[in-house]
Amino acid sequence: YQRRVHGKQWYQRRVHGKQWYQRRVHGKQWYQRRVHGDISLVTGYDKRTTYMAYAEDDTYKYAAIGHLFVLFFVIDFICYMAYAVKAGVFAEWYFAVWEETDNIVGKGRRKVWGGENGISHCPVMASCCRVTRYHMGSLAFGAFLIAVVQMIQIAVAYIQNKMASESEVDESSPEAIKKVRRMQAMFFACLQCLLECLKDCIDRCNKNGIVVMSIYGTPFCSSGLKAFALVFQNLGRVAVLYLVQAYITRIGKICCALATMGIAILCMQFIPQYHDALSSYIFVGILVFLIAYVASLLYFNIYQTAIDTIFLCFLCDEEEGGGTANLVDPRFQQIVAEQADESKQIAAANPAFRMAVNRARSVETTPSKADPPRGGGDVELAPRRRDSESR
Repeated sequence: YQRRVHGKQWYQRRVHGKQWYQRRVHGKQWYQRRVHGDISLVTGYDKRTTYMAYAEDDTYKYAAIGHLFVLFFVIDFICYMAYAVKAGVFAEWYFAVWEETDNIVGKGRRKVWGGENGISHCPVMASCCRVTRYHMGSLAFGAFLIAVVQMIQIAVAYIQNKMASESEVDESSPEAIKKVRRMQAMFFACLQCLLECLKDCIDRCNKNGIVVMSIYGTPFCSSGLKAFALVFQNLGRVAVLYLVQAYITRIGKICCALATMGIAILCMQFIPQYHDALSSYIFVGILVFLIAYVASLLYFNIYQTAIDTIFLCFLCDEEEGGGTANLVDPRFQQIVAEQADESKQIAAANPAFRMAVNRARSVETTPSKADPPRGGGDVELAPRRRDSESR
């Protein structure tokens, strides 16, 4: 009766449902598009429905590894280039000759500007030109060494993460498995520590080599060996220098950030625009402190470069002068003479320093036929440095 009164189509929709009726009337493709959207459209030659799946491509994975290595290399290269430019400026200042001055302040000494043995009129630009023209390959080699160590650190961290995720230990695991997992974590921690120490040692040797390279204009490897020999023969002085430098730079960074934060809070208190608009100074003060601390890190990086460069310049000057530094400021020479005994005591208190000093003395006392005799007297290092750079 219903089919006769309402028709066949109404009866099919009532008995089989609306979905069955739509598939019968409009077709399977229209129904799939209506229910699942355009993503399930029929594709392919045989007009069958296919489902898409995404798989990892090893090509992009290996390309990402190469891009990561290039990123580390470029960052280290830029850092070493900036370090070389700053070291060249400080070395040029150190090896410029002194002149007596008499002005309204009083009598004193200052470095000569211009001329063959003086500071160039644009020392930063001159140092940048020297580094760009002569030392780009040396800096690239040093950056490559650091980038290789950083990639090894990333690989070790990736292996550690994968092993930790695949072997999670729960409370129901046996005690032997827990012990193995703890030993595994300790092994990776020690390995990461050794890699970090290796990276710091290579970085320190690279920077010392860059300083000697800026002084003499010699290649990177020979400069690194000469810098290592100088530091090895003066371990007591190096110990005192880096100890004082670490405390001074750390205190200086914190003091600069705190002073900037204090000035900012005072400005916010006494300037009406800020005083009326702000309800609390805590968040703004913390933000100013963080920004000032980052700025102080950049500033004290230049300060640390100046300390390292002037110290190695002093060692080179002392070596060339047969134990007497000819171009150093007399006040600095007086400070070094006053702290000589304390430096020796600090070095003697450490067994590693004592062993290294004894080995260095044994090397010094060994005669060599190839080395010419070292004479005393005044040595003009500035013309020699400029000749080596021109070569």
